[in-house]
Amino acid sequence: MSLEAWVGGIVAEAVAIPEDLSVAEWAARYRQVSAESGSRAPGQWRHETAPHLLEIMEAMSPADPVEDVWIIKSAQVGASECLMNAWGHDVHLDPGPCMYVLPSEAEALKFNRIKLGPFIESTPEINERILPESVKGSAGSTATFKKYAGGFLVVAQAHSSPTLNMVTIKRLFADEITDWPDEAGKRGCPLEQAVARTTLYEGHGCKRVYNSTPGIKGHCRVEAGWEASDQRRYYTACPHCGVYQVLRPEQLRWRSDLPPYGAHFECQACTKPIERSALYGMVTDRGGRLWIRTYVDAVDPEGNPAPPPLMTADEFEAWRERPANGRAAGFHIWQAQSLLATWEGIVKSLLGATDPAKRKKHRQQIEGLTYEEKGEAPDAEKLYLGRAQRSLPAVPRDMPVLTGAVDVHAHRLEWAVYAWGDGMRSALVDFDVIEGAMDAWDPWLKFDAVRDRRFPIEGLPDHPGLKVARWALDAGYLAPRVYQYAKQRGGSTFGRLQPIAGGSEDARAAQRAPILGPARPVSYTWEGKAIKEGIDRRDLGTWPLKVLLYEGLRLTLQGADETGVWPEASIRFGEKCSLEFFEQITAESLLTETDRHGRSRLKWVKRRARNEQLDLWCYARAMAEMLELPTLGPAAWAAEIKRQNMTGADRQPDLFGLAAEISRSSEAGSQSPADREPDVADERAGAGPQSAASQPAGELPVRQPAAAPRPKPRPIANVFGD
Repeated sequence: MSLEAWVGGIVAEAVAIPEDLSVAEWAARYRQVSAESGSRAPGQWRHETAPHLLEIMEAMSPADPVEDVWIIKSAQVGASECLMNAWGHDVHLDPGPCMYVLPSEAEALKFNRIKLGPFIESTPEINERILPESVKGSAGSTATFKKYAGGFLVVAQAHSSPTLNMVTIKRLFADEITDWPDEAGKRGCPLEQAVARTTLYEGHGCKRVYNSTPGIKGHCRVEAGWEASDQRRYYTACPHCGVYQVLRPEQLRWRSDLPPYGAHFECQACTKPIERSALYGMVTDRGGRLWIRTYVDAVDPEGNPAPPPLMTADEFEAWRERPANGRAAGFHIWQAQSLLATWEGIVKSLLGATDPAKRKKHRQQIEGLTYEEKGEAPDAEKLYLGRAQRSLPAVPRDMPVLTGAVDVHAHRLEWAVYAWGDGMRSALVDFDVIEGAMDAWDPWLKFDAVRDRRFPIEGLPDHPGLKVARWALDAGYLAPRVYQYAKQRGGSTFGRLQPIAGGSEDARAAQRAPILGPARPVSYTWEGKAIKEGIDRRDLGTWPLKVLLYEGLRLTLQGADETGVWPEASIRFGEKCSLEFFEQITAESLLTETDRHGRSRLKWVKRRARNEQLDLWCYARAMAEMLELPTLGPAAWAAEIKRQNMTGADRQPDLFGLAAEISRSSEAGSQSPADREPDVADERAGAGPQSAASQPAGELPVRQPAAAPRPKPRPIANVFGD
């Protein structure tokens, strides 16, 4: 489109009388849903597909006096499409300066490619108004800046303060604000920075929409905004008794633990089952206008009481008229109330939420509710007094995989080994300290002996024992020496050594960090020589790992059941563990801190000087994640126990277990066995074994080869080293 054609079209539009439509009415008339957006119902927008969105869009309309709209929701309920429709309405009928903010640059670019671009292209009333990206003699639109007559849209990122400033806006669309950082550009909260851009238009058509899945209870932006709003909930009538109620997660029932689950809800009034087939009629009742304001009026609780959980049809109509009393509009919606999701999928997610990380994801992404982190430290003395009567070192016979961890300090290496079994139960196998200055190689050579060890199996004195499948090496201190040791001992593939580092310092980012990040090649300087991308390092999600640890410790305090079975995710220890050990493993607590601006945030705080055992368990658990052990089911674990000859049967351990198959896929098809630890000479072209005396300065001494010849390389990598 030429600049002249674009300007001519805009002039013609300007002299026409604009249509008086709400956002919902505009969407029904003009919005075209692109197939490229991933929608399963492309084409003309139909409110019947998602009737719960109707009133949310009406609150975003210029005719509604409310300026702030809060949406706390689960994933995949269409809420982001409301923001798109509101912006489309503005471009077409009420243009002005707008800003759409996402958590990061990557999210902003993805939004433009998957959402914004297809939306503009598929809806003619929008496409013809957006200035093209390339216009001769004039600055056109870009991926993050859309220009149109009377306004513009800036696509900004919450991590970048410059993108949030230097602009005045009339409408703000703040998406996924739970993932926004605590601070942007050392200028404070990014949400406060973005809201400040709207000051000029307050009382003059300003609209601010905040949309997000929730985060951590008590420390969630969208939860805080929703609680200060009029708190609208979606009431639907039971198809049996006609009583209006909110479908709640605790009402969900299912007839089988295997698919098809027979998912249904139990009516809170008549207790009859509400089937998924009835949902369409329930949500299209009264044209989908089923939102009720449920806030508690602290000023006049008797004159303006909150609505009851159950109400008849007549009562429902009366409660619909309840005033907002100046509160912002707030909506809570979750997947069970949406035609876009299935109840079978909700049950599947719930049954699969077997650990804290999965339960957190289910509550936030499926139920649309905040998750309460239990960061208070379990009682160290109770753990000490209740420790299992196990002599260490020892590997329980139901835990066939070992992972280890090394914590690096100025004058010592501390290490620990944990065994893993079905349900991610774990048990301490052994731990110790290697004294010595870390600027010399002697402690590392002593650790070589630990790395070579086979740890005995409980009750099987004739078993050769198990070796550690993966070691995590703390690279937070003396990183070049850690990298050099790992590199010369074969790294992750040959030496089973994985350098690791802590994750993000930003509290909000840390809460959602994965347990184990992707492998990243790192460069370092050794003896004045730059080693470019010499070794791979992985960053840990220390926040979720500590949550897993503390939940495991609480399960440990519950003890085994009457049959001797320990709870899933519990952690067993042994007689070797002192009170000091348990004080270290419970050394941190999740506390609320208030900054100088009065904002509160969660933070892990050390309550004791030493926390090595806490770190070591977290590192070992991260290596279990690297081996994909949480993906193994009971049958796979049983098969692995049998393969490792831990049942007591008279046979040699199988060298090619299922977890080895899983790990092999993450090692890019390497054909070298993990239990074959090559000398450094193997990695140097043509170099033979060297003694410590002949080793070049700064190099790690190589152990003399054993008298017996090394076994021939096996065709499949064996991560267990047996």
